[in-house]
Amino acid sequence: MNDDARIGENVRRLREAQGFSQAHMAEQMREGGWKWSQPTVAAIEKGERSLKFAEAMRLFVLLGVDNASELFRVPHIDLWWGASGGMSRSAEDLSRAAHRYMYAQHRLARITADLVEAGLEVPEPDEAEMQLLKISASEFVAEQVADVDYSTAPIDWTDADG
Repeated sequence: MNDDARIGENVRRLREAQGFSQAHMAEQMREGGWKWSQPTVAAIEKGERSLKFAEAMRLFVLLGVDNASELFRVPHIDLWWGASGGMSRSAEDLSRAAHRYMYAQHRLARITADLVEAGLEVPEPDEAEMQLLKISASEFVAEQVADVDYSTAPIDWTDADG
């Protein structure tokens, strides 16, 4: 996709986000002194006509754009960065959860040992609890996701945060 087509796609996206028709946007541009018509808007959105810098300045106001980069956005790149950020946040969450898990596991083991040493009664853990006492956080996580095939899971291509 060339720059004119990318800009045109973003003009269309921003125009639609404002709820403007092509005819309305052309009318607004004419009010700003530009000789635009609905076919002008269509040609820009298709990448068939370049957008002049001064025209873009008027569009920023009309479309409520604060940053010129909005016209140069590459949606699939935004999607990638959003998914990457989501993965990073998930990794941080997983790390915190693993630390909490290991802390709880060691705390339970210490309390159990202290109770046994003091000659006090210790509840008999069931099979699931015994398994949790023996397994590391990474093994536990691996068990939790072992039955899921993420390679075939549907991807929401509209969710930039993943």
